[in-house]
Amino acid sequence: MTMKNCQECGKEISSKAEKCPHCGAPVKKKTSLGVWLFLIFVVLSFVAFLRGGGDGSPPPDVSTPEKPDPIKQLKFNFQWTLGGFGNTMLLKNVAIYNPTTTPMKDPLIRCSLYAASGTHVGDTDFTVYQPLRVKGKITVQEINMGFVNSQAAKASCRIVNAITP
Repeated sequence: MTMKNCQECGKEISSKAEKCPHCGAPVKKKTSLGVWLFLIFVVLSFVAFLRGGGDGSPPPDVSTPEKPDPIKQLKFNFQWTLGGFGNTMLLKNVAIYNPTTTPMKDPLIRCSLYAASGTHVGDTDFTVYQPLRVKGKITVQEINMGFVNSQAAKASCRIVNAITP
């Protein structure tokens, strides 16, 4: 057992005493080294979390912004109908316009077909094997997209791919 001086009256008291036996003043306990180390760890963890390292993932790469996909910028207009005996899809008055500064060729058209109830009944693809110059346009009077479900009542068509240099 070690002895120390009371902070109020200055008389010697035990380091384990909760109050001074001479004046009755409460004895302040020192914070242990383990408590200080734990508090430092908590503070450093909190600072690391605020700086972006809290979830374990690396910080996002902000060096170069992503360029927009030129294929997604293509403009596409058409009308569609069922031909044959109601089981062939036809695209009419097709126009594909390239507003970008990227030349392309061979755009791939994908059409998703839906029944009157909204149920997906199939997909069909067609590649237009033509160059699509910068600020250029491809026009086709009619494209036969092939056999489709005869219950197709709605169609959603888009350009899904094209060859870029």
